[in-house]
Amino acid sequence: MPSFQIIDKLLETPVFQGISKSDLHEIVGKTKFGFAKYEEGKTIVRADSYCSEMLFLLSGTIEIIADSADHSYSVSEYCTAPLQIQPQRLFGLRQRYTSTYKAKTPCSLMILSKAEVVRLYNNYEVFRINLLNQLASDYQKLIDRLWTSAGNTLRTRIIHFFLVHSYRPAGEKFFKIKMNTLAAELNDSRLNISIELNNMQDEGLIKLSRGMIHIKALELLLSR
Repeated sequence: MPSFQIIDKLLETPVFQGISKSDLHEIVGKTKFGFAKYEEGKTIVRADSYCSEMLFLLSGTIEIIADSADHSYSVSEYCTAPLQIQPQRLFGLRQRYTSTYKAKTPCSLMILSKAEVVRLYNNYEVFRINLLNQLASDYQKLIDRLWTSAGNTLRTRIIHFFLVHSYRPAGEKFFKIKMNTLAAELNDSRLNISIELNNMQDEGLIKLSRGMIHIKALELLLSR
């Protein structure tokens, strides 16, 4: 890929924004970038696989699939480019992906090895600040979401369950979960869960099928 095209792609990613033009040209000349394309339906990374690279989704839409620790339920959702795939998993105590990422549409990715990320971090202050800001923001959003009140009604507790188990607090979601499991998670009866979910379906907020809850747009639930 020509250097000017690489620079354009870098400017679409949060960690390279604000870097001077001269530094960008230097980065392109000295950095080993990898590029990969994935056809629709192909797996990009699997949950629990080792994270040794920083992955940037440059184009396309990916499906993110996350499983509960006991594999009793899962949630899938979609995100479009540009996107960094779990950069916080490149360092720290557990350097493994927590979700599976698949190509929903044809996707193109840019790849940086951990060694290259460390070199850029050490040599370019703006890159360092951008990365720290991104990791800090991700952590703060997670904590804020966990401490959001679940409310006093069954419906608000159901919506809160959807929220804290989603990658992003908006968009289409598919929760693969049995009503018995959801009832146990919310410490309520299966009957009450069933009644409330069916009420939400009647209002056009969700769609129920066997073992599946399809949320058309999570932001619509959060605005209720």
